[in-house]
Amino acid sequence: MRSIFHFGILLCGLSGSAQIQFDSLHQLLAISSSDSIKQEVLLELSWQYSFSNVDTSEYFARQGIALATERMNQRDLASSKEMLAIIYDIRGSIDESASLYLEVATYYESHHALSELSSTYNNLGTLFFNNDEVEKAGVYFEKSMAIDVSQGDSLGVVASLINLASIANRMGNTRAANQYLMRGKRIVSEISNSWTKRSVYEALANNHFYEKNNDSAVYYYETVIPLSNDAGDTHTELSSMIGLTLTYTSSRNYPKALRIFQRAEIISADHSEAYLTRALYNAGADLFAQMGKFEQAYKYQTHYLAVSDSITKEERIGKINELEQKYQSEQSQKEIAELEIENQKSRNQRNILFLASGLVVLGAAFLIVLLKSKSKSNQVISKSLSEKETLLKEIHHRVKNNLQVISSLLSLQSRYIEDEKAQAAVNEGQNRVKSMALIHQKLYQNNNLLGVEVIDYVKNLTATLKDAYGIDTDRISIDYELDDLKIDVDTIIPIGLILNELISNSFKYAFPDNREGSMRIVLRKLNRELELRVTDDGVGSTKEIEKSNSFGMRMIQSLALKLEARVNFNFEKGADASLLISSFKLV
Repeated sequence: MRSIFHFGILLCGLSGSAQIQFDSLHQLLAISSSDSIKQEVLLELSWQYSFSNVDTSEYFARQGIALATERMNQRDLASSKEMLAIIYDIRGSIDESASLYLEVATYYESHHALSELSSTYNNLGTLFFNNDEVEKAGVYFEKSMAIDVSQGDSLGVVASLINLASIANRMGNTRAANQYLMRGKRIVSEISNSWTKRSVYEALANNHFYEKNNDSAVYYYETVIPLSNDAGDTHTELSSMIGLTLTYTSSRNYPKALRIFQRAEIISADHSEAYLTRALYNAGADLFAQMGKFEQAYKYQTHYLAVSDSITKEERIGKINELEQKYQSEQSQKEIAELEIENQKSRNQRNILFLASGLVVLGAAFLIVLLKSKSKSNQVISKSLSEKETLLKEIHHRVKNNLQVISSLLSLQSRYIEDEKAQAAVNEGQNRVKSMALIHQKLYQNNNLLGVEVIDYVKNLTATLKDAYGIDTDRISIDYELDDLKIDVDTIIPIGLILNELISNSFKYAFPDNREGSMRIVLRKLNRELELRVTDDGVGSTKEIEKSNSFGMRMIQSLALKLEARVNFNFEKGADASLLISSFKLV
C-alpha cells in the first residue's frame, strides 16, 4: 500500500479479468474456514475496491477490524486500520486519516515491524503532501527512505526518491528534484522492475520539460512510451505522449508533435481518465495555435474547458451528496435521541398515574408525528437550498470559464502580433480579464457566494501578475496590509480592476534594469470608507509613468466615480496611488 503520487490520481474500472478476481475473492471469503485467510481476503477486497467503490472498500476494512479485534491479533488489526486510514484519505477526512496512520505507526515502531512502518510513513507523507503540508511530508518520506535503505529495499527507496522529487518541484527547486531522480535512475538500472523504471524515467522527462531541456525530455519520454506499451500501462504511455507532444511543440518541431498527438488521441479514445483527456486537449490547443490553425486550436480549447467543467461538476456533486448523507444521519440520530427522551418520560410517569401515563403516550405520539413532519420539511428546505447554491456556483463557474476562453484567445492571438505596443495592449487586456475571472473562481470555490475574501483575492491577483510580468520574488518584495474583509461582488470587481492597473504599472515602470525594490499594498476599512493604496520605492516620476497606459488611467478614474472614491497620485518618492472609497458593500 505504498503510494507514489507524482503522476496524479489513478482511476481503475472493473475490467473482465478484474471482475473474475473479485468473484474469486468473494467465493474464497464465503467458503474459507480459516480466520487468518479471511483476514487476508478482507484486506485485499478492501484494497481492490478502494479504486472503484469507496463505500464497499470501507465495509470490508471494518469487517477486517472486527475480525482482528475478535481474534485479538494486533498485527492484523493494524493492517486493517491502515486500510481504513487510506479510505479516509480518499474521502478527504484528513484528521481521521492522520490519526489512524499515527496509531498504526506507533504499533509498528514498538514491534520493530520495519517494512510495514516504512509503508505507513510513506502513506503519511502522501497525505500531508496532498494537503500542501510539504515540510511534514518530507519528514515522513525521509523516514521511510531511511528504513528502506537499511533494509536493502530498492523499490521502496526509489518510491521515496520520486516523492521527494515531487516535494522539491512543489517548492520550486528543480535542481534538487533532478538529483533525487538521477539517484533513482541509478538504482533502477540495477533492478528489473519495469513499473519503477517507467516511473523514474517519466518523472525525469517531466522535470527536463519544465526546465526547457527539450532534448533530454524527448530522450526520456521516448524511452518510457515503448516500455509502457509493452507492459500494457496505458496511463503512463498516454501521459508520456502528452508530455512529448508539448516538448516537440516547444521546440517548434510541429510535424513530430502532430504525429505524437494524433497517436495519443487514438489511445485516449479507449481511455476513460478525464484528467489525462483534459491534458491532451490542452496540448492540442497549444500545438494548433502555434501552427497558426486557430479554428482547430479553439476546438481543442473548448473541449479542454468542457472536460474541466465536468470534472469540477462531479467533484461538487460528490461533495454535496456526502454533506447530504451526513445531514440525514444527524437528523436520524436527533430523532432517535428525542424519542428516547419521550419514552423515558412515559415510563416514569406511568409509575405515578395510569391516566397521566395514557395522556403522555398520546402526547408523545403526537410529538413524534410533528417531529417527523418537521424533519421532512427540513429535508425539503435543505435540498432546495443545496440545489440553489449548486446552481449559483455553476453560474459563477461558467462565467469564469467564459472569461478563461476570452483570456486564452487573447493569449493565442498575442503570440502572432509583431507590433510591441499592440502586443502589450492585448496582454494588458488579458490581465484585466484574469482579474475578473479570479473573482468568479473564488465565489464558486468558497462557501460564501455573495462576496470575496480580500486577503486571499489580493494575494492571488498579485501572484498572477508577478507570473505575467516575470517578476522575481527575490528582486521585488511585497508587503500587505489587508483587513480580514469579505467584499460584495459588485464592489470587488471594480476594486480588482483598479488593483490590476496599479500593480501592473509598478511592475512595468518602477524598477527598470532589474533593480531591486519593494511594494506595499493596502486595503482596509477606515471608519465609513475603504482605503485602497499601492506604493513602491521605484524610480518615481518619469515620462514613461506619466504617459503610461492612458487607457488604464482613464479606466481607474471611471471606476473611482462608480465607487464614489477620492483618488490621489504622488510620484515624488517612488509611486503612491491611493483611493478613499465611499460607496461599497461588505458581506
